[in-house]
Amino acid sequence: MSAPRLLVISGPIASGKSTVAGVLAAELRADGHGAMVVDLDRMYMMLDDTSPMDDSNTWRAARRGAAALTNQFPQDGLELVIVEGTFWTESDRTDYTNCLATGLEPVFVTLRVAVDEAQRRV
Repeated sequence: MSAPRLLVISGPIASGKSTVAGVLAAELRADGHGAMVVDLDRMYMMLDDTSPMDDSNTWRAARRGAAALTNQFPQDGLELVIVEGTFWTESDRTDYTNCLATGLEPVFVTLRVAVDEAQRRV
């Protein structure tokens, strides 16, 4: 891996977004590559740490903040930026991609999980 890449992982709660992102980043780092995970939930909580996390304006700001981080990390030599969170709708994705200035084309991946498995994990 040499040219910077951008992976956006979306999926329902307990689908494995954080796990997949963390394992992928750790494996790349172990192989000597620069990788970073941006957790959209944490971005939201930096803006508003109350429950429930249901304010659409705060989610929009969190996606834009995630884009700002994404813009910086390739400049710092990181080869892969992984953003994990909720990017269900075209509007969700546009909130994020409209703020990208890296020239990187994000690859969007959606994880799925059976309801009974999600409930077991939660």
